[in-house]
Amino acid sequence: MVEGDGVILNLAGFALRGKPIGGIDDPDFLSDGVGVRVRNSTGVTVKNGSITNFKVGVVLEGGSANVVKNLLIQDNQGRSPDGNFGGGINISSSNGNTIRNNNLIHNGPNEGIGLFGSSSDNLIVNNVVRDSDSAPTNEVGIRIEGPGATNNTVRGNTVTGSAYHGIYIDFGDPGNTGNKIVDNLVEDNGFGLGGIGNQPGDGIRVGFGVDNVIRGNRVQGNAANGILIGAGSKGNRIISNVATDNNRVPQPGRSRFDLQDLSQQQGCGTNVYRGNTFGTAFPDCTKG
Repeated sequence: MVEGDGVILNLAGFALRGKPIGGIDDPDFLSDGVGVRVRNSTGVTVKNGSITNFKVGVVLEGGSANVVKNLLIQDNQGRSPDGNFGGGINISSSNGNTIRNNNLIHNGPNEGIGLFGSSSDNLIVNNVVRDSDSAPTNEVGIRIEGPGATNNTVRGNTVTGSAYHGIYIDFGDPGNTGNKIVDNLVEDNGFGLGGIGNQPGDGIRVGFGVDNVIRGNRVQGNAANGILIGAGSKGNRIISNVATDNNRVPQPGRSRFDLQDLSQQQGCGTNVYRGNTFGTAFPDCTKG
């Protein structure tokens, strides 16, 4: 536990190792299970080591302007009564943090990196998030869950091997708005068939979002849609992405595409599509 401003936790190549959980019968199942928790602090840096076998690797809870960088965060698996734990890095109602140059491998069963509550102005940059594939699960690589998560930037990350969606802006009330998903490589996600109704997952999915930007991403080889904008979403800009060779798990009666907009029964509403490269797209307004 870190509670204090300006602390530098330099692991200097050393490893923090927890205990792999054994399910709900494990006597430690309801324990804290956090590798590093930073609570209500500003300007803390956690860097240069590995964190494995906890329920969640790093938690930033409240506070602001913290940095998590140059870590291997691997095999952190667990469930907790509040439903948030079970992943690599968890940002909970914390603002202006930077998550940079980390390798997150096989964390879950919820997500590799998750932003919860009113987490805003965070930068998730140049991380590798792979094999977030604990089953059965709705697990995603990077999740902006909120509600009320705004103005976060997810840039330059590689997201691959997630059981469900690669990058997901989730439903929220209030909604998750003004987020930027930019210049990421999102490939080979969604093959866990752990989603709702055992459905394959998408590369990038906006469940419901307003005024988000999806730009310059390469989205390829995902099980369902490449990029999907969900019902009721509006004001989103989908620009200069390359989305190809998706819908790798076709299912009878379900139409999936490299680009798909479900914001209205017909048309794209106020969502804007411009300069994308794709093989398939629906409806026609996504082809701009």
